[in-house]
Amino acid sequence: PSDDLMVVSTAATKGRMIEFANISNYNIILKHNVVAAGNGRLYLGGGTDRTLASGGHATLWYDGSSGGWRLTSVLLS
Repeated sequence: PSDDLMVVSTAATKGRMIEFANISNYNIILKHNVVAAGNGRLYLGGGTDRTLASGGHATLWYDGSSGGWRLTSVLLS
């Protein structure tokens, strides 16, 4: 089983960084460039979805120019 993460719904301030830690027993699929209201899109390197396995971590940076979150590092576990 897995859950999809398509948007980040938090205060989007230019340069803000957030980290996700998957502490569940399921995979979390980070979805690249899904249509979203507001400034919550995820822009992932290579233009593809990423799977964050149990125990994995991902760091995102808010790019004010594109109005979305960019993946800066990932530990897939």
